[in-house]
Amino acid sequence: MSRSGAAAESAQPHSRPWFEVAFQEAYLELYRHRDLQEARRAVEFLGEALALRPEHRLLDLCCGPGRHLLFLARHVRRAFGLDLSRVLLGRAGEHWAALHAANPRALPAARPMLMQGDMRRLPVADGAVDRVVNLFTSFGYFEDDAENQGVLDEVGRVLSRRRGAEGWFAIDHINRERLLASLRPRSERSLPGGRRVIESRHWDAATRRVVKDVVCVDASGEEHAWRESVRVYSPTTLERMLAAARLEPVARHGDYDGSAWHEAAPRMILIARRMPEG
Repeated sequence: MSRSGAAAESAQPHSRPWFEVAFQEAYLELYRHRDLQEARRAVEFLGEALALRPEHRLLDLCCGPGRHLLFLARHVRRAFGLDLSRVLLGRAGEHWAALHAANPRALPAARPMLMQGDMRRLPVADGAVDRVVNLFTSFGYFEDDAENQGVLDEVGRVLSRRRGAEGWFAIDHINRERLLASLRPRSERSLPGGRRVIESRHWDAATRRVVKDVVCVDASGEEHAWRESVRVYSPTTLERMLAAARLEPVARHGDYDGSAWHEAAPRMILIARRMPEG
């Protein structure tokens, strides 16, 4: 899509939500630097923080191209990945096939099951999984806080709530204080193949959202443009939302090295446990 085409689409009164438009091939190029080695390090932390065990069933909610899912699958009996974008799910399948061809013994016997769906309505039975992860700021997409709360309610619904075997949840979200202190209004960088990316960012104090407009220009001069808009929650507010979904917050981390959260930390990673029934 050309830049003018993207602008025309966003001007339509009933245009598609940004998250249906953004996650295409150009998005994958933009985040090419988020590689498998980075994902491996994150999963090493998650393995300990969530006490992953071989008998577990795990859902990677908003799994994207499956970087983390590939490594998470090694820790559990069955792994599932859900995403709205068919493009990103296709890349997840390609990642698995490439790694399997290179070294099949390095991968678990059961290939992760990939599902296309909406995080507000998970195609998963009540209490069917032991662990859920939501990584790389895949939360806060919806304009209505009630819809974002509904995502957490769905996590609480699908997690095991058996006493003594309660499910666990990890959510990796933007650290608001760090964001506000370091937000760059504009940046430009080069990508392989002669492509350029121009990113413009601003903080909307009224809606408490960080908004990023992206223009990706390929070597021929064609432009692809999209917007990303995420509702950013404080740790206190997000923990209150978790509790409302019967998810008991048990830890705050500031990065995948396991360090404690603080206002200048790179990330905000919350760990919560499903409250038992009865």
